[in-house]
Amino acid sequence: MSLLNFTFYFFCTMVAGSAITLLFVKNIFHAALALLSCLLGIAALFILCMAEFSAVAQILLYAGGVVVLLIFGIMLTNKSGAQPIAIGNTGIFGGVLVGGSLFFLMLFFVNKSIFILPIQKPSAESNTIKTIGVELLTDYVLPFEITGILLLAVLAGAATIAGFKPSKN
Repeated sequence: MSLLNFTFYFFCTMVAGSAITLLFVKNIFHAALALLSCLLGIAALFILCMAEFSAVAQILLYAGGVVVLLIFGIMLTNKSGAQPIAIGNTGIFGGVLVGGSLFFLMLFFVNKSIFILPIQKPSAESNTIKTIGVELLTDYVLPFEITGILLLAVLAGAATIAGFKPSKN
């Protein structure tokens, strides 16, 4: 077994293990840490697939942003001195049924597929991050700006809804 295969299987096991841990852990803070581990493992798999931009976006947006937001939300809403927030698992039968059927469906399609792709070594000229950046700011600048304005509107709406307190008149 080569080092590349070992690394791939290690990170796949890490992602699967942390995802399963996320399902069955009772403490919400530990669940956030399991989510962080899962997202970082996916970023490592992106790096192994030579998708550097996706790996950096995974780390910055998901592992950096979403998990930090979750942890701050947990710390700010948890009363000091109180018991930690417990997570209840409901609908386990339906979840196992849907997850198992999707797993076997995916296994069926993977077994029917033929993966004969040659491994290509990246050339020194192929810089995917530069290519994506140039494409975003030349050909796709209008959708990029519209997405930014839409996200700003969503942020303003969320702040308005969160700060809304009905009067007791």
